[in-house]
Amino acid sequence: MKRYGHTKLFEEFIYDPSTKQIERINFSYTDNGTFYSTYVYFDDKSRIKLSLDETNNELLTELKINMTIPRRLDSEHVDKVVKKVDDLGITCNWDDSFDPS
Repeated sequence: MKRYGHTKLFEEFIYDPSTKQIERINFSYTDNGTFYSTYVYFDDKSRIKLSLDETNNELLTELKINMTIPRRLDSEHVDKVVKKVDDLGITCNWDDSFDPS
């Protein structure tokens, strides 16, 4: 399985793919359908939280996925992005259960 690493995500977070691999990605939306964040989980049990811009401009670009995550939930579209990430051998899912109150 090919693994992917990121060197641009967060200025202070330098990721070396030879020492840490992405295990899972979760796209999180609020319960009213607004994008909240993306969580990237690594094999050493660490994680980072990404904004929408970081998700679309860095993470998906780095993974060579020519799609974006929408600000407002479109479940069919997000399912397609999840499938593309899964096809890379990275477990991926999304949820719309975050309650911002």
